[in-house]
Amino acid sequence: MDNLRLTALGEDGRRVPVLVRDFEEGPTGLSEPTTLLGMIAETVKRYAPPAISIDAPAHVRMGAFKGDDGAVLVHLHNRNGLREDWLSDEGPPARLRCTLPVGSAKSALTGAQLAVTRADGFSEIAIPSVGLYEVVVIEP
Repeated sequence: MDNLRLTALGEDGRRVPVLVRDFEEGPTGLSEPTTLLGMIAETVKRYAPPAISIDAPAHVRMGAFKGDDGAVLVHLHNRNGLREDWLSDEGPPARLRCTLPVGSAKSALTGAQLAVTRADGFSEIAIPSVGLYEVVVIEP
């Protein structure tokens, strides 16, 4: 979730801003979550689930980008990792949950195939560890 603008409908029928925040919430955000923004982000996710979500410690951040060939690149950044850990097996595991079609998934850094399981209309991708940085290539 990126940026928030809540508006109320005034008596004259015009929309009146009541809360405007420039922020990023969740695993894509760079700042610490606040209670109000976290609550709003969780509510939005419940009613409009993202195409890709992550189950990992809060210091692991995620960004996803779709390429022209239909593949999705998911960038994972372990903010607690060290530069020398970028290809290390040391680091927290992560799990991606996808609503988009997943045919296969692999690490762009090592080429290793990643386990994909399917349940309840979702595909889950297990990432054994995120040392400092990982890129997951999701093929449809």
